[in-house]
Amino acid sequence: MQGPYGRQLTVYVNGNTQFNSGWNINDLATPAIIGVQGSFQADGSLMASNVEVITTSQTFLSGRVLEVNPTSGPVQQITLWAGETGADLVSDIDTIQTINVSAVTQYDICFFDNLFTNALFNNSTIIVGQRIFIGGSYSNGTFTPQMISLRFQGVYGMLTADSVNITSGNIGTFLLQNNGLIGYSLGGAPLTVGTGNGTLFVNTTGLSALQSDGSIPLVAGGLLFVDPNTSTPVMAAVVVDDRQPTQ
Repeated sequence: MQGPYGRQLTVYVNGNTQFNSGWNINDLATPAIIGVQGSFQADGSLMASNVEVITTSQTFLSGRVLEVNPTSGPVQQITLWAGETGADLVSDIDTIQTINVSAVTQYDICFFDNLFTNALFNNSTIIVGQRIFIGGSYSNGTFTPQMISLRFQGVYGMLTADSVNITSGNIGTFLLQNNGLIGYSLGGAPLTVGTGNGTLFVNTTGLSALQSDGSIPLVAGGLLFVDPNTSTPVMAAVVVDDRQPTQ
């Protein structure tokens, strides 16, 4: 595969490599845009644990969702800030784009493909603040979306004092006050962040340490889902980073 700045990268797959639904090594062909997650090997190649086919038409838009229409039920239009695009749409970088997605039926979660994927992310669970990837085709000046993928993202904010709730080990939740797009989508309320025993804690030892830290700056990185009970965003955190300056 060819990465940024024309760099060529050899990617290996094996029987444990997971592809997104409907794809495998025998289906891959040019032109295609793919996402790969894995580990670098001694020779500089990558052993892939996950491969996600974004589009076979070589164009895409990626960015943060600013508005969905309608605000509930199956989405028909998505307005997003375009932070990254394919070559055909490079002029759209750093612009706000409204895309008609009413015909899109394929919804993925990056590097996450099992029976729960479509229940967690579909045309009724797109919400303001999510980082998404829209793959599709481009012809005669028209972008036609074909798939939408939920992407990992980071949220910076202040830990709400006394908000850490521990179920067992690092399984639990805490509240994070964000003053940006996520905070806006929550009407000023804090974001609920869920963690597990697989969550990586950086500069802190885990939920028990956060419990006694009071209000401190944190970055939570993970996937932003919709709480089915409140229709507001919640994060499943892969990493939590204590951003307090080193003394």
